[in-house]
Amino acid sequence: MPIEIAMFLFLALVILGRMLSERAMRQLTSEQKATIVDAFSQIRAYGLIPVVVLGGGYFLVGRYTEMSLRSLEILIFSGLVTYIVVFAIYTNVKMRALGLPSGFLKRYAVAHSIQFAGIGIFFVGMASAWLNL
Repeated sequence: MPIEIAMFLFLALVILGRMLSERAMRQLTSEQKATIVDAFSQIRAYGLIPVVVLGGGYFLVGRYTEMSLRSLEILIFSGLVTYIVVFAIYTNVKMRALGLPSGFLKRYAVAHSIQFAGIGIFFVGMASAWLNL
């Protein structure tokens, strides 16, 4: 799959998933929305640390080692995929523990599944570019 198509599909699916997630949030009361904000306040504060570490690692390893660029990119993208999966599992478990309505949880899961499909398509496009397919 050409990287340009993969990037377009990635952006389109992430935006669609975000829109569906926002629609799901409209089902909640103000109190339920506040509960979500409170429950995830620590994640918002510290959630980007792994991404910053991966980004910094990319530049440090790329500059100070003999690792090939392709190997480094695969390592960094593997780290990002791991972070995304762990974060998704954590979010899902925490949302269910908050006792939110099942209709909201289902719509939220569908929205995130669409976003993950976009991420998967992007990684397929990247893999195609790496492997020159």
